[in-house]
Amino acid sequence: KQEEKTINGEAEAFNISLNETMVTELDFGAVRVGEPKELPLYLKNQGQYPISFDFRMKKAQTKQMFTITPMKGKLAPSEDININVRFMSKVEKKL
Repeated sequence: KQEEKTINGEAEAFNISLNETMVTELDFGAVRVGEPKELPLYLKNQGQYPISFDFRMKKAQTKQMFTITPMKGKLAPSEDININVRFMSKVEKKL
């Protein structure tokens, strides 16, 4: 037989929230070979807690064509950041 014990626990649920106007798709349009094109990506932490971001590109081809600055970072509550996404290809590609 086991003795009954009361265990008190506290928990807080929260939702990770970025700005609602965040662009989910970047369209570079037609770009000439060897000419870079840059687009901004705006992030804002609307939550109560800090959040981290980390961009990763798995394919070597993608890594050669895209440069993201900064690649990773941390946003405090109500903090925002402009991320620069740069595309440049040295050969003709259709994506």
